[in-house]
Amino acid sequence: MPKILKNILSFWLILILLGFCELKAQNMEFTQFYAAPLNLNAALTGTGKCQRAIANYRNQWSGLDRGFNAGYTNYMASYDKYVKKYKSGIGFSVLVDNSGGAAPRINQDPNATNSNIATTNAKGIRSARTFYHPTLHYAYKVFLAENFIMQIGMQASYVLSSIRSDNFIFENQIDPLTGYNSSFSNDPSFLAENINNINPFFNFGSGIAFFNDIAFGGVSVKNITQPKLSYLGGTNVPTLYRRITVHGGTIIPLSTHYNKETFIAPEFLFSVQGPLKQLNFGLYWEGKMADHPVYAGMWVRHSLSYLDAFIPYFGIQPNSGDMKVAFSYDVTLGNGFGFINTGGTPELSLIFEFCGKQRPVPVCPRFT
Repeated sequence: MPKILKNILSFWLILILLGFCELKAQNMEFTQFYAAPLNLNAALTGTGKCQRAIANYRNQWSGLDRGFNAGYTNYMASYDKYVKKYKSGIGFSVLVDNSGGAAPRINQDPNATNSNIATTNAKGIRSARTFYHPTLHYAYKVFLAENFIMQIGMQASYVLSSIRSDNFIFENQIDPLTGYNSSFSNDPSFLAENINNINPFFNFGSGIAFFNDIAFGGVSVKNITQPKLSYLGGTNVPTLYRRITVHGGTIIPLSTHYNKETFIAPEFLFSVQGPLKQLNFGLYWEGKMADHPVYAGMWVRHSLSYLDAFIPYFGIQPNSGDMKVAFSYDVTLGNGFGFINTGGTPELSLIFEFCGKQRPVPVCPRFT
């Protein structure tokens, strides 16, 4: 094995071992993980057959009682391409991670006799907060054998954040007899002028991926430097610990010869961040309806402690063109927060691949 590959694999082993640590903050993710390749793994930068632009939308817990986007809403837009001269993939993305003003209100009894603290009237203990992640992505391609490729990638983000204090409820605003009383003074340390100056920070990730025309897999590490998430400063600042993700999949033809129009594709994703572990697995089918390639599948998400959700998936590529539309819906098992009906999680992806006069990349993984 060449020395450079030994060094790369040693680096990855160290990162993975360092990643198993206590969780204090968690990254967001998309259910359609292969429809957000730059978010999944930096090593997937430039793996589209041509230039690629993708838009993703996720509305987690859409059943909350203050509107369709009241829960956790994520938006991502990305662009990437392969530069043949430098054997490199380059890309840029912007991720917006937002929790609405009506996030679940924990430890409040809807049957309480104090109407002011009932679920229908309480303002909500969690406040709206938003993270903005503009990110640069880079990957370098190594040809290990004919039609078998390794890519090594990295990404750098400058994370900006904001928080709204108007929905905060503090202990000294709860009257034991009447419940929440907005006339009571709140915690002065959380006044707007004290929390609007939230510290931005740099964040870094890396990844490695292996693929050919019909199989793919990889490992990614996020939050390499374990940045701090500070709103008010002080010593007890939450840490965004490393997230390790292993993913892979393959294409199984439905005939004796490889058929680009009809196949099934099993895929999986396993991630670890502190004590939290998650496994997504399932498959999708690709065929044709009239002149339109269509996709349908089912995923399961499991925490290794309980079954979290079933996820049906459907996609279409109108007129065999350069655009693909995909929709999935997380059917959450249980209410998630006891008496609060969080609802499911719809997710929409738009994928554009445009070649123009550019020749398609000869070997690229087939993603949903």
